[in-house]
Amino acid sequence: GGVFFCSGSVNVTLMGDGTFRGNSASLYGGVLYVGEFGRLRLEGNATIADNLAVVGGGAYVGENATLVAVGKGGGITLSGNSASSCGGGAYVDTNSVLELVSVIVEENNASYGGGIFGLTSQVKTPSQQFSP
Repeated sequence: GGVFFCSGSVNVTLMGDGTFRGNSASLYGGVLYVGEFGRLRLEGNATIADNLAVVGGGAYVGENATLVAVGKGGGITLSGNSASSCGGGAYVDTNSVLELVSVIVEENNASYGGGIFGLTSQVKTPSQQFSP
């Protein structure tokens, strides 16, 4: 991941407000990389925008991993991220979970799955907003 890497039997929570803009990774996760069996919870008022990777421009959720994003205050925005392959906003691999609560997903780009690309995975979206 361009900013944060979490893998293995690790549970990590990132809390607070922040902006992750203009980051890149040479392969997976322009900002966030949650590797096999990792669990990451992002909570607060955050912007993940204008980041780049081959797979998962904003975030990459690896096999058997979990990423939970819970927007507080102004919410979380996943916007303007790009992947040259799959998952402009986020890529969710096999047997993985992406849960979005109070998250806006907009104007992300990829060859496949501009907003979110899920591969035999669970994408839970109880209160989010998607736009082209």
